[in-house]
Amino acid sequence: VGSGKKLHRRDLSLDRPGLMRIMSVDRPELRGGLMKRFTTVDASKEVVVVVDPYSTGCLVVQEIQSRGYKVIALWTKGFSEEMKTHIPLHCGTMSYHAEVSEGDNPGETQRELYKAAGALRIVACIAGGEAGVDTADVMSERLLVRTNGAKGVFANRRDKKVQQEL
Repeated sequence: VGSGKKLHRRDLSLDRPGLMRIMSVDRPELRGGLMKRFTTVDASKEVVVVVDPYSTGCLVVQEIQSRGYKVIALWTKGFSEEMKTHIPLHCGTMSYHAEVSEGDNPGETQRELYKAAGALRIVACIAGGEAGVDTADVMSERLLVRTNGAKGVFANRRDKKVQQEL
């Protein structure tokens, strides 16, 4: 303790952009058994979909980009142009691999996301803000990436009435 040596090192992900994922494990209750998915070593060949990345969701986008991934912004129906400008000052200008607007149905949105991704592999779909949570759940299931689920026992997990009845 008195040796003057640092016992702990602060390690921010922004300081280590070359992170490597070996595999991810999907939730068995959603996929009918444990699945291991090997991922590419080069994150620059992968893309993450972030639904409604506004306000603090911009920080999430920057963290993802700092790890080498490209980001597709998926804007939900009814999300105002004004809200898209809610970007923390220290984030500066946000840039995305692509921006996609939610389609009339999940299938149309899925097609647009694959079209925007092109040769890149979609490896995640997450909410960048509260407004995008439901869409992120539906799209993550459709894109066959790790998901919280939008069906079955998980369908009403955000419904306070259902939570009180459990």
